[in-house]
Amino acid sequence: MIGVITSAANSGNVLGYDFGDKRDKDQRIRILGFEGVFVAPMVVDQLNENWIEGNDKSKRHFKALARQVADDLSQQFNAQSALNDNIKKTTGHIALSFSPKDAERLKDDDYWLLIAKEYMNQMDITDTQWVFTLHLDTNAPHGHLAYNRVRFDGSVINSKNERYRSQKIAREISEQYGLTPAGEAPRHAESLVPPQREYAKMRILAIEALSQSCTMEEFQSQLKRRGIEMRLSQHSGKGAGYGISYSMGDCTAKGSKLDRTKLSYARVERTLSQNLATRQKEQEKERMRITYATKIIGLLAGYESIIPSSINQINSILKSTFSLTRDTRVVAKYISAETKAKYKELTELWKKYNAFNMKRQEARTNTDKMIAFGGLLFMMNPLMGLLVIFLGRLVEDIRKCEIQSQKMLLLTKIESVRSEISSLQDLKAKFKSTEEEWLQEHPKAKPMFNEYRVGLNTLDKGIAGAKLAHDRKTPPGFTSKDKRYGGPKL
Repeated sequence: MIGVITSAANSGNVLGYDFGDKRDKDQRIRILGFEGVFVAPMVVDQLNENWIEGNDKSKRHFKALARQVADDLSQQFNAQSALNDNIKKTTGHIALSFSPKDAERLKDDDYWLLIAKEYMNQMDITDTQWVFTLHLDTNAPHGHLAYNRVRFDGSVINSKNERYRSQKIAREISEQYGLTPAGEAPRHAESLVPPQREYAKMRILAIEALSQSCTMEEFQSQLKRRGIEMRLSQHSGKGAGYGISYSMGDCTAKGSKLDRTKLSYARVERTLSQNLATRQKEQEKERMRITYATKIIGLLAGYESIIPSSINQINSILKSTFSLTRDTRVVAKYISAETKAKYKELTELWKKYNAFNMKRQEARTNTDKMIAFGGLLFMMNPLMGLLVIFLGRLVEDIRKCEIQSQKMLLLTKIESVRSEISSLQDLKAKFKSTEEEWLQEHPKAKPMFNEYRVGLNTLDKGIAGAKLAHDRKTPPGFTSKDKRYGGPKL
């Protein structure tokens, strides 16, 4: 198992890819689960039918439906992302891939969801919107998870070291569920000799300290925190610097030798100057962002009144109805199969019962023949004639008792099978009645969802107005790349 993590600013592209609406490819998908968003169960069923395998008309219909659902989900993602304007890439995407060796074990949808939810919990992807789909176009089983990096309460899902955490969690889950683990590339540092490792470590720490500094004094302070001493060289009589060296433990090196492209004196001065300009620019952006946030908070303060909190209730109603309908179909299929088998067994029992009637008629015919023969014999030898007639009657009575006993046993079995068929039909009617009761709850979600859509549109218009007012006050020096939906890029 391996998880490949990416993030994007456009949720529509991510969801469109996951839902298989690509123009140049026929994609087969299956939607396994979602949370915090609204998707009608009948739409889920239609997408999971994979019409992409049909004719051109069904393919176009499938792609149009997939695009519609992706756009609808994107709008719901964007409404929640507006709760926090500090991040640009608000949509996270994880591709969970498995070895073809695990394909047989991953045929169960519930098993897929169990692994995906375990992965999300350990990655702390919780309390947010997410949609999980399978792509069925490759031999290697793999699923796609699209999630909102902004949680329901407006906080942001931590993405620090997410790739390393994902590798560790994927290994642990693979061991836990007995899946094939992903291979790891050997680390470059492990192939270095001890002195080289120390220089490599000092170089990495120095570059890290430089990225967090804006002046030479800050750079020196950051280096000391990491156990590195820095020494500057100056031209005699001029007082201008021209060289820099670093030392950590027994390792000492000039900046140009340690890393000419990043740690030489000229490069350090240039980087510090760039960092200072960036910090000033970020401070100005933060000031503007606070001004913008103050305006937008007024809109978001009414979020609960504009967009009803009943979205989870809507989702609960529809998910329950969908689950019950799916379970009812499974039970109905089982009951139909069992009923068919019982009717077949009943038919066989009736055939046997009718066969015994034929045997009884056959025995009666044989007896009549013996009596007729005895009557002829009686005229020649009365004693022998009476004996033959007596034996004929005796054989008939014995055969009659045997056949009657077998028929009674068959009738008992027939009644038992009839009772089982009646029980199966009662069970089917009970499940059908329960399904109808749940389906009565389904229409209640429609007006709530209409209110939800109106609230989304109102909120979108308010945010767009605040964005327009904010963009007009963009300070000099900012480019179009610094602007984003909802404020300047951070």
